[in-house]
Amino acid sequence: MKCPWLHVFAVALLTGLTAGAAESVLMDGVAAYVNEDTITVGDVLAVVEPVRRQLIRRYAGDELVSRMRKAYDDALNALIDRRLVLAAYNSQEMRLPEWVIEDRINDIISEMFDGERAALMQALAEDHMSYDEWRRTIQDQMAAASMRSAHVDHLVSLSPGKVRRFYEQNSERFQSAERVQLRMIVLKKRAGEDRLPEAENVLKRLNTGEDFAAVARLVSDGDKAEEGGNWGWVEPTILRTELAEGVADIKPGEVSEIIETKEEIYLLKVEGKQEAATTPFSEVRQEIERELRRDAIDAAYTAWIDRLKGEAYIKILDVDLFE
Repeated sequence: MKCPWLHVFAVALLTGLTAGAAESVLMDGVAAYVNEDTITVGDVLAVVEPVRRQLIRRYAGDELVSRMRKAYDDALNALIDRRLVLAAYNSQEMRLPEWVIEDRINDIISEMFDGERAALMQALAEDHMSYDEWRRTIQDQMAAASMRSAHVDHLVSLSPGKVRRFYEQNSERFQSAERVQLRMIVLKKRAGEDRLPEAENVLKRLNTGEDFAAVARLVSDGDKAEEGGNWGWVEPTILRTELAEGVADIKPGEVSEIIETKEEIYLLKVEGKQEAATTPFSEVRQEIERELRRDAIDAAYTAWIDRLKGEAYIKILDVDLFE
């Protein structure tokens, strides 16, 4: 929808254009020509504006300028694609019936405005947009969707064999790593103090049946002491070598021997183990289908747009608003 401040914003940005650039257009604000149609700088900025609000909260200086340029270019290319699709729609004999558009409008009024047309009209007035302009926007959206459906979505199909081959050729993606459910007591070494006897005493308490979590809360220096030394499910590969080796042969419910490193002394309890396994094809088939279909649709859409571009006159003007 139109932004009431957009013209002022565009003028302010246009003052930063490089003077004398061969293709720069300062007065009419034309960003690109698509056949006999024009895309204005204002059209592009209207699309960029939500992104701009996010970017100025996160970036500044050259980084902000770089990201704003990309946002502008992305928006302009999207608008060019949309104009090409609508031109293709308008060149064909088949049109969306008026009743289909009216049904969609009624659905929007029902879903977003509680069925009150007056509420819609008030919202449009606040956005400085007429009902006819808004209706044309809805119609264009539906036309573009119908064209994409006819020329892209309905032409994409996946064979079961392709899905299966993807699973077999990317088997590493569907492997779950070995995991252990781990609790840990950590005694940090201190200068001039031998804490090994303390660790031996703690191990004796654990071996005589004291609760590991309760002891960890009392004696551990580790970050998880207050949670009873609970590290949850972890992959042994993320642990330092001495700890990974220490849990390798421990069965669920068992406590390790004392593990000593240069800086700390550890006692570990393995509460559970999950062996490395491959997720069955039946459990990931739908996920693979969605991914392959999405990739195929993206490729088909790009090829379709490229064909439309090859048949069109497109001229993008050298307008840099972010100098």
